[in-house]
Order: sequence, then structure tokens, then C-alpha cells
Amino acid sequence: MSEIDFYFYICALKSNIMKILLSIICSLIFVAHINAQCKSEGTQCYDIKTGWFAGISGGQLLPYTDVTSYDGFHFTEEYNEVSGGYAIRFGKHWTPAFSSNIEVLDGRLDGTKMAYTNDYPTDQAFTCNFWTVSADFQAHLFKLTNITNKSCDFLPFDIYGRIGAGATFYRAQQRIATTGVVVNEVGMDKREAAFTYIFGFGTEINILPMLSIYGEYSWYNTPTDLLDAREGITKADDAFGSFMGGIKFYFGGKNKSIF
Repeated sequence: MSEIDFYFYICALKSNIMKILLSIICSLIFVAHINAQCKSEGTQCYDIKTGWFAGISGGQLLPYTDVTSYDGFHFTEEYNEVSGGYAIRFGKHWTPAFSSNIEVLDGRLDGTKMAYTNDYPTDQAFTCNFWTVSADFQAHLFKLTNITNKSCDFLPFDIYGRIGAGATFYRAQQRIATTGVVVNEVGMDKREAAFTYIFGFGTEINILPMLSIYGEYSWYNTPTDLLDAREGITKADDAFGSFMGGIKFYFGGKNKSIF
């Protein structure tokens, strides 16, 4: 091994050690936070039997792909780019401030492109049917600021952030927008699969002790360029956004609620 190779080896080793130490520190902070909240008197989410929930939601999906308009999405024009989806989720509050869930999202994306950025005309449209299976982690911000609350008398609403990952299974069809003639198809015989990472934010309101409503925006990003069955217009990954509203049912324990 040359001196130069040895130098880069040492630098890489130091970098990896720093990453490991940072991960350990973050994990210790997370564990300490959970321990602090789990010891709070009256907490309803501190054991394996409490804090479970199931939810269902529905809303609008917007594609961020090659075959979409650069001048804004078409909401009311002939070529509508707003489509819907629904999701079911099942999860648990491990502490008042931290929860996780598994989600299945079933949806459809529609996009239309009638001109490029230089106003050069084109005539493209696509439809993508998909379902995404994912797991995510959520941090509830108001409760994060009050980890030593001994009575657990939290507000009946909260704002949360979510981050997660999963897989999207899709089939897509590109066509001429004005005639409907199919140009290309992807995943028609067998759905294509793509890794998906997710981040978003939302708000949740406890209407009843065991029932809440929530609204949420999430960004789903994939490393594929084929959600619109078209590859190569841009180098960006295909993605879509979701605006969802839903309800959650809690099992075991009761949340502070409006009613």
C-alpha cells in the first residue's frame, strides 16, 4: 500500500468512525427521550398493549414527471392532471411524541404535456396505476417540546413530520393526448417495482378519546424515470405528491380530545 493509498484509507476510516459515533449519539438521544416519556405518569402509550391505531385516508395525487405541464397543473381544463388515491395504515405510538406505521397507498397519476419550456408544441399524456407499501416514522412536534410532562395532559391536536421508505409497484401508459393512441407501455404484463422514499408533514386532531382526524401532505420520490412511461426528457427522478385527509381509530388507552 502506497503512502497516498494509506492516507485515503485513514481518511475513510475516520469518516466511517464519525458516522458510527453520530448514529450512536442520535440513538442514545432517541432512547433517552423515549425513556423520559415512558416514565411519565398517566402515559397511555408506554407498553405493548396500548397506543395502537388503524387509519384510512383519501385525497388528491399530483405527478412530478416528464409528461406534465411546466406552467402549472391543469385542474379544470380538458386534460385534467389531478387524480385520486386512498390509503390504509396501521401503527403504534411508542411514546406520545413518537409513532410509526405501515401504510398501503393505492392511486393513479395522470399527466399531460402540450408544450415544452421553449413553447415548442407537443402532444403527450400518460396514466399510471400503482400501489405503494411503506413504513414510516413520525415525530409529533408539540409533544416533543414537553417530554417531562408528568400528567400527560397534552393538547388535543398536534403537528407532525414523517419520514419513511418502501416500494412502489406500477404500470404506466403513454399516449397521444389529443387522439388517445398509445405510444408506450410499462409494466402491463407484470408491474414494475421501484424503491420509494417518503417525507411529509401533517396535523392531527383528537375529536374523541379514541377517534382522530388528520390532514397530511407527503412527497413520494422514486429512482425511476418511468412512472409516466417516458424516459429521457429530464434527468430528474419521477415523483408525486399526495394531499390526504383521513381518520384514525385508537385501541387501548384514551387520548385527550375535544369532546
